[in-house]
Amino acid sequence: MAQHNTSTPQYGMYDAAHSFEYKVPFNNTDNLFERMQLLYRSAELVSMSGSTKAPSGNITKVYLHAKATAKVYTLTDVIIKLTQTTDTCFAALTPTSPDVPFYTCTEVFNQKSYSVSTPGWIEFTLSKPFKYDNTKNLVLEVSGDNGFNTTTNNANKRANYGRLNDANGAFGFSIHDFGFDMGNATSVNEIDATTAVEIYPNPATDQVRLAASKAISGSIIITDINGKTITTEKINGTQCIIPVSGMANGMYFYKVFNNENILLSAGKVTIAH
Repeated sequence: MAQHNTSTPQYGMYDAAHSFEYKVPFNNTDNLFERMQLLYRSAELVSMSGSTKAPSGNITKVYLHAKATAKVYTLTDVIIKLTQTTDTCFAALTPTSPDVPFYTCTEVFNQKSYSVSTPGWIEFTLSKPFKYDNTKNLVLEVSGDNGFNTTTNNANKRANYGRLNDANGAFGFSIHDFGFDMGNATSVNEIDATTAVEIYPNPATDQVRLAASKAISGSIIITDINGKTITTEKINGTQCIIPVSGMANGMYFYKVFNNENILLSAGKVTIAH
């Protein structure tokens, strides 16, 4: 199954001066790839359309930027995992400690076969959202099999590779391009499902209506795809009207909270004037 996406992620690290396209694993002619982990500092993970830091929330897709290739590469048993840490780099290699331990991560993607035939952003839709805390750093693991002999990039100690035939880890001073989408596919256990909330019409033109099964004292927050808050409306009761006539056409996200900051509902709404 091939997954090539010509669009760019909402957030990530993509800077020609400090990052580079993936050669591992997509155009992997120099090194035998089985497993790698990369550490991204939260301050580096910003909106692709600007410099706004990625907010805390649920990651629903991740993107790897594949390097130009002259042939189709088929990856087998592709597994992607994520975790977070307060560490800013991996441990350094030493003569007495030639292997750097991998972080224990949560599996978010698993597919038997994955083919890449064109360069650019490769999209991976996660099997379950990953709860991201923007006060911590993010560790990405990509594997095609179980790695064993490991090495790290001593230049910045933020890339840890499993099973390389180049023990020097000659990958330069940069870190791979990486992106992700934040969504409102919030896991069930994060939402208080005792209050049913309906948002309509969707698409909307000049206003959005909220109807709840029980009275709410709280607010509805609407953000754009970059996580920027566009409007906030107070809710007192079972009904609420949100004016949207001044908002540009496009897709937005909404979250409904009560005054105790408990999430009651989340989803998408489209504005089409």
